[in-house]
Amino acid sequence: MWIQSVCLSGIQERILGLRIKEVRLTDGKVAVVVDVPESPNGPHMVCLDGENRFWMRHGRQKGMMSVEEIRDSILRVLDNQGRIERFLQRREAEILENAEGRCWLALAVLPAYFRAGAAIDTSEVQLREQIRCLAGQVGWGEPYPILEGVRTDNRTLYWDDRDPPPLSDYIEVHRNAYVEFARRIDLHPPLGLYYDAMRETKNLVSFVEFVADVYSHHLPGAPVVVRFRLFNARDMWLLRHGRWTVGEMRRRWQRQHLDLGEFLVQDLAQERQWLPKRICDRLWNAFHYEEAGIFDKDGRLKDR
Repeated sequence: MWIQSVCLSGIQERILGLRIKEVRLTDGKVAVVVDVPESPNGPHMVCLDGENRFWMRHGRQKGMMSVEEIRDSILRVLDNQGRIERFLQRREAEILENAEGRCWLALAVLPAYFRAGAAIDTSEVQLREQIRCLAGQVGWGEPYPILEGVRTDNRTLYWDDRDPPPLSDYIEVHRNAYVEFARRIDLHPPLGLYYDAMRETKNLVSFVEFVADVYSHHLPGAPVVVRFRLFNARDMWLLRHGRWTVGEMRRRWQRQHLDLGEFLVQDLAQERQWLPKRICDRLWNAFHYEEAGIFDKDGRLKDR
């Protein structure tokens, strides 16, 4: 508790994902383990006991950072933010290319410190089983390898058919720890284009639980960035409780796409229960409602 208190009060800005735990040893003693993840917000300044310094470790030694080292650290953070934005822009372009003007919902999670190299073994049996379990909830087929990692979608049940159905759902897990779930949202005459809150939020909750399990195994404690986007969503309205009203239909989204922006999650394992509500509250705001009224006081979906 003392180490945690010092880290919280003596470091600016706070290190996201910092974890401190005790491990009891066989001889009865206790080891204190401090897990410091790669930070997307460096450099971090020590401000304890009147200090305002930046420190850096060189092997077994530590020393104050030079101006050049501080500058390089800041540039690495900016480069990381640029990598995230460029990657998400490429994914957005691919979704729009395949959307053919239809509305698509896209949920994405990636590490806050994002590298191009491999962070997940997508051939691992446990991961394939987790994907298979999630896919089974919506009737998808077996996961299969792709260039970036592994994927499953609604068409994998029809590999042997000459005319498989149009793509409507998929989930991808990339080796760089990027996870994406996307689903087509169709028009429903005469009601038009609407977002079915109860149905889509159940998918959102399942997706968050799935990603939390994947990250707890491969990147425990790593801060993540979560994105929620609705492409080609112009004139969409929000069906909140399964029974539509004239007032709901009048509150329509007026721009081409609906992007809720980024949600920075310090520890997905701890925040998995509240994250869907955070996302839904912001979505409800886009349609001029104060908050998503489909969660109870503990952050659980009422109809789940």
